[in-house]
Amino acid sequence: MKHLTAMILGAASAALILASGCGGRIQCGPGTIERDGQCVVAEEELVTECGPGTVKDGATCRSLATSEDTGETCTPDCSGKECGDDGCGGVCDYCADDAEPFCDLETYTCVALECVPACPPDWRCGDDGCGGTCGECPAEAPFCSPDHACVEECVPDCDGRACGGDGCGGTCGGQCAGGESCNEGGQCVPAGWLCAPSAYGDGNICDCACGAIDPDCGDSPDFAANCGPYQTCDARGECADKRPAEWTCAPERYQDSFYCDCECGAPDPDCEDVQLPVSGCLGDTSCNLDGTCGVCTPDCDGRECGGDGCGGSCGLCEDATLPFCSATGACVGQCDPVPAVCAINECGDDGCGGSCGTCADGAACVAGACVAEQDPSSCDGICGQVAPGGCSCQDGCEEVGDCCADYVDSCDTCVPDCTGRVCGDDGCGGACGTCADAILSACDDASGQCYDPMCVPICDGMTCGDDGCGGSCGTCAAGLSCFALSQNCAPPEWICEPSAYGDGLACDCGCGAPDPDCAGGAAMVNNCPMGASCDMMTGSCLTTSCLTDFDCGQGELCEGAYWRSGRRFTGACVARTPTMIGMAGSACVTNTDCDSGLCDLGTCRAHCRTEMDCLSSGELCVGIEPPETYYLTLDAVVAPGWVSVCAAPPGDLTSCASDADCLEPGEVCAALVDGESLTPRYQCTRPDPTFLNAVCGISPQCTMDLQCAPTSDPLAPVCARACPGGQADCPANETCTSILFNDQNTASGSDDVSIAVCIP
Repeated sequence: MKHLTAMILGAASAALILASGCGGRIQCGPGTIERDGQCVVAEEELVTECGPGTVKDGATCRSLATSEDTGETCTPDCSGKECGDDGCGGVCDYCADDAEPFCDLETYTCVALECVPACPPDWRCGDDGCGGTCGECPAEAPFCSPDHACVEECVPDCDGRACGGDGCGGTCGGQCAGGESCNEGGQCVPAGWLCAPSAYGDGNICDCACGAIDPDCGDSPDFAANCGPYQTCDARGECADKRPAEWTCAPERYQDSFYCDCECGAPDPDCEDVQLPVSGCLGDTSCNLDGTCGVCTPDCDGRECGGDGCGGSCGLCEDATLPFCSATGACVGQCDPVPAVCAINECGDDGCGGSCGTCADGAACVAGACVAEQDPSSCDGICGQVAPGGCSCQDGCEEVGDCCADYVDSCDTCVPDCTGRVCGDDGCGGACGTCADAILSACDDASGQCYDPMCVPICDGMTCGDDGCGGSCGTCAAGLSCFALSQNCAPPEWICEPSAYGDGLACDCGCGAPDPDCAGGAAMVNNCPMGASCDMMTGSCLTTSCLTDFDCGQGELCEGAYWRSGRRFTGACVARTPTMIGMAGSACVTNTDCDSGLCDLGTCRAHCRTEMDCLSSGELCVGIEPPETYYLTLDAVVAPGWVSVCAAPPGDLTSCASDADCLEPGEVCAALVDGESLTPRYQCTRPDPTFLNAVCGISPQCTMDLQCAPTSDPLAPVCARACPGGQADCPANETCTSILFNDQNTASGSDDVSIAVCIP
């Protein structure tokens, strides 16, 4: 399940890899048929959708694929053609004239198409799309609004438009620069633009090889119209090979999200995910950063205990008088030469009759770290609840007279919200805009999006969300939320795949909320130890939970990660005999390789309750995301939760408040998950450069000192480092931004925990 998102995206990419041009075949979309290697209009129908491997070009579907590598050279032929296929998967030219926007694939000339007026029943006036009108307005309401209604007063509409008409005879913005023209979307199109004017900056796909750079292309998108299946759009707006020129393996293996392909002449980006299997290396070798196979060399120089840098151990502290391993790899006593716990904690009991330090006024010691205390009479972060001091932060408190002093500033009663909405209600009785486009002319009130009333909705397997035409596939019942990517309803606390909720197939237990399927005594129970049943009231596994092996009976071990409450996962006591191979610190590939059932980035981890459980290994008690097969939802960027284990990233691990507190070269003030409070704790570490800023997919597993953070691309979150010291902690090309760290798995957002991270 861990790589489910990558597999889905990989399958979608594979569907586009269809041969065309020189002797290939293509798959055409609805309304078209294949003729001479091209998709052409069938029975004079207007194409509204194209099949895999093709893109809409006027009224036809054009292939995106390039010629298969057969060793033969394909010579493009554009003789006598002003548009259409060049015979090798490329395009001779595009029909950019709005008067003749379609390519006749028999004559390869640009032609006009008979216009079909579009006047839905609710339109009272306005352009019919063919130069005519949908009706005239009466004298008492003489103006035609952008949504084709007759109104008394015309309201100019320039929302999102930089040029062109405002709908009332005026203009939006200024004139386009010399050589530019204003397209239908109200955007200035460069003079060198060769593709359809409406495609420029339309907010849809990246249109590449069009003579100018399309704003939709961003930096280097994985998919670009007019480019081949193994190409992307470069910074110059031209199609370029995604694969390095040195790549020697099959082209489809490069960044396919399934294997780390080694010894292929160049590094495979898939190798940044250490969970993927390695292809091309034999024996005990692994794939190096340069894309070649090699052997990791353990380093125990000057160390008598702790890790060797390759998943092994430099030794154990067997002397009862020196039982603890320090950060430098030396066996030391609990109190000699200094209290061992104070190498980790900045406050609280040192275990030797003293203290590691005290916190300043206004801060409390939580799990060895000083945490700022909140004003008990403030609504900051707890809107909708009663503050600890007794005053109210709930709606209606003004009528009762028991509001906290900062209630109005922190919890305004109604704030218009048009986030992600272009039309419809703003939540406070106003409107977010109107639908002025001739095609996307109707507004779906539920989603706040303009849609084409002639579009055919697609809702197969979906119970809510966008229907593909700007409308909705349905609304969720009270208490349920619509998960965006899967478009299925489930409780907001649900942490498993939303489509599994109430699907009638199996009891999905440990998913953050009870599954209705569990009430019927389903024979199959998912996400629990074998043979365990599910508590129908809480939705958690009916097992003996544990935080260490000492919580279990004789012959049992604390194993796995199973949801208990909030974002907390614990182990379950399972009958099993410990092995030397599966002990904590051993190398692993899957969870079953470890006695604990927890394989984290190639290393077996031990469960822990507090820091004292980890002193013998010199590690911290920190939270990690439940690895591999435990829990995954496509819609989550925030981890589904954490299980407490003994682990330590590279670094001296001293407490810090900014990078300035970290004195060792290469160290930064990173955020770890406190194993007990599930809040961020800041320690000096050296983040693995392989993971830093690497794309982490959806609900990924970054290293423990990095957080998966959303970016402007919803499909490309990255493993980001914390910036508790503000912008000064980030490189010049990154921004210190607040992200959600822990939403506590509750319906309310008032108890959410956020942290600041550096976003590229």
